[in-house]
Amino acid sequence: MEYDKTSLTVVQTIGGNQVPVNLSTLSSTFNNGRADATFVPASAYTPFELWKGLGDSGAVVKYPLLQVTMQIVLRADAFPAGFGTQSRAFVAGSFGDAMSVIESSEGAIKSSYWIPMESPEKSIEFEREMQKLRIKLRDQGVYDPEVLTLLRQARCHEDSNRWECANPIE
Repeated sequence: MEYDKTSLTVVQTIGGNQVPVNLSTLSSTFNNGRADATFVPASAYTPFELWKGLGDSGAVVKYPLLQVTMQIVLRADAFPAGFGTQSRAFVAGSFGDAMSVIESSEGAIKSSYWIPMESPEKSIEFEREMQKLRIKLRDQGVYDPEVLTLLRQARCHEDSNRWECANPIE
């Protein structure tokens, strides 16, 4: 996204050129070949018709890369007391539904498009580069250190053999 510091930093780190997009131009920019790659959650694949940009030679890397978050900004005086707490409880209780959407969205992508990370060694190399990037963004004030710690803990809870679990520097 053209306004997203994280995206710009990622693109610069991997030696690419950012093609500025917003939600209304993302799919046409990718689907018409003006951008070689895009970072979106699987739930965007069908509504943005991204298979058009993949064609016969495109691919979707099977690797959890993107953490999508959402903030709701509102006028507190326009909502009842406790609305924030109730909203957080609702979202936390909807985790299973969110996972169902993710699984359904991933299932909508043709199996022939999915490719795994090249090798375990490449996966570890990639994870180390992503960690460097997260730390850089943390130090720039873009990422919150506490959230990075929570996300690392979640990754290590899922797979305690990850290399970053033995060296928790985030």
